[in-house]
Amino acid sequence: MQAKAAVTVRPAKGRQVRKENGQIIPKDGIDVVLTSYYRRRISDGDLIAIQSLGDK
Repeated sequence: MQAKAAVTVRPAKGRQVRKENGQIIPKDGIDVVLTSYYRRRISDGDLIAIQSLGDK
């Protein structure tokens, strides 16, 4: 079984983005598992990937 990729993300300037559970992602950013939801937000420019956390 492969470990899921994790990344630190923050909202793009002027954006307010929700986590998959509906809570708002803080401007400082959070660590998330890179699911299709977060990949789409990054691709759309709503979220910025700050750094990859690597496999844990």
